[in-house]
Amino acid sequence: MTKDRATDKNHGWLLFRVAILMIALFQARDWPQSIGGNFSKPNWVTCFILIGSVAFGVLLVAITQRANPWSSDQWRRPSWFSSPFVFGQPLLIFDLAAYYFLVLGTASFVLEMISIPRAWAWGLPLSVGIGAWLGVRLCISIFKDKFENGG
Repeated sequence: MTKDRATDKNHGWLLFRVAILMIALFQARDWPQSIGGNFSKPNWVTCFILIGSVAFGVLLVAITQRANPWSSDQWRRPSWFSSPFVFGQPLLIFDLAAYYFLVLGTASFVLEMISIPRAWAWGLPLSVGIGAWLGVRLCISIFKDKFENGG
């Protein structure tokens, strides 16, 4: 494959990720109503529990994949220019999911802060996004030897 063709393919994954984030932006307006429940008051305890649970979940998957004989010998650092759907690379899809939920939660926050009455449902996706982002960074830090070029 020529260098120009490889660059085009990499830009395709960047465009794919941007499209996924655009979907999150469009979903931000309607998703709080779709989940139901009472979000008239903030629930910070739930947010912190979600952040910790998701970060731990990502770490648990990485620990499991480290022991998995079918996992790649070397993992790649998440990149906006690579496919998040690579078998044997456990952190790539979590990185994409983290940004999706960060955008969904942030956009929901902005929309909810300018609406009356305010709802606090934005805390759920934002907490999941923060937890996934922290989990991926934690795995990169803990498993430095597993990453190409030393992490």
